[in-house]
Amino acid sequence: MPVNSQNDVQTGQNVSLQSIVNPGFAGSSGVFNVVALNRQQWVGFDGAPSTTVVGIDKEVKFLGAFHGLGAMVVYDEIGVFETMYLDANYSYHIELERGLLGLGLRVGAVNVKLSSSDLSTSVEGLTNDYHQTDDEAIPSSDDSGMALDVGFGAFYQTQNAYLSASVQHLNRPKPSFKEGTTFAVRPVMSLSAGKKMKARGKKTAFEPSVMFKTDFSSFQIEVDGVVTVNDKIFFGLGYRYQDAVPLQCGVSLKNGLKVGYAYELNISKLHSYNSGTHEISVGYQFNMNIDKRTKRYKSVRFL
Repeated sequence: MPVNSQNDVQTGQNVSLQSIVNPGFAGSSGVFNVVALNRQQWVGFDGAPSTTVVGIDKEVKFLGAFHGLGAMVVYDEIGVFETMYLDANYSYHIELERGLLGLGLRVGAVNVKLSSSDLSTSVEGLTNDYHQTDDEAIPSSDDSGMALDVGFGAFYQTQNAYLSASVQHLNRPKPSFKEGTTFAVRPVMSLSAGKKMKARGKKTAFEPSVMFKTDFSSFQIEVDGVVTVNDKIFFGLGYRYQDAVPLQCGVSLKNGLKVGYAYELNISKLHSYNSGTHEISVGYQFNMNIDKRTKRYKSVRFL
C-alpha cells in the first residue's frame, strides 16, 4: 500500500520559529536559546494535526571559528499517523562586512507510527465489494518505521534584516514498516525574508516578513506583519494563501523570557468544520558567552 506524503509541521509564529525550518539559524542569536511550542490545528476536526516542538541552540567558538550547535524534537499527530523527528543541527558562521552568514546541516531520524486499529473501511448499513470489514490493503496491526533524515540551510542576518533558505528531508526518508507499508517524506524547500523597521527616536517597530514553502508538487506562501512596542509587547497579522489568517500576540521580558500566542482563522473549504487553530510558544534566552565576537548582529527574530 504505497503512501507518499509531505508531512511537515505548520506554525503560525514564523517570526520567532525560524529554527524549525532552517539549521543555518542555529546559534545566530549569540546566546543560549531554548524554544517550545504546542499547536492544536483545526480544533473540532476529527484527526486534525497536533504538534509539539522543543529545541535548543547555542553559538560556540572552536579552532578559532564560530559555530552554531543545536538539537530539536518534533512530535506531530495527524489522522492515524504519529511522526517524531529527532534532529541535531550544526551551523558554520561566517562574519561578512555587513552581516553574519550561517551555513547549516541537519542530521537526525524520523519515526512514523501507523495506528491501524483506527482505520476502517466499513460503513454502517452499507455492505458491498468496496466496503468490507476485512481489507488486505490495511495492515492488521499497528506498525512503525524509522529512517535517516537530512537537511541543510543558509541563514543571513544584518542588524535589521534576514534572508533564509533551506531544504528539509533532502534524502526523501522512507521509514521501513514491518508489514510492507511504504511511507515517503518529500523534500520541502523554504525561502523567507524579513526586515525590522524602527523610526529614529521611536520605541515602536514594524517587521514585515514573507515565507514561501514547496514540496515541489504544491506550494504555500505567507506574509506577516508584526508590530513591537517598547521592545516588549508584540502583535501581528498575516495571510497564508488559500489557508488561514494568522493573528499573534505576545510579550518579551527583560529576563530573556518570551511568550507568544497565535490564533488562525481558517479560510479554506475546511472552515465550516473547525473552530480555528491555537498555538502557544515559549522562548528563553540567557548569555553563556565565553568568547564573544567583535561584532554582533542581533537577530530580528528575537525582539
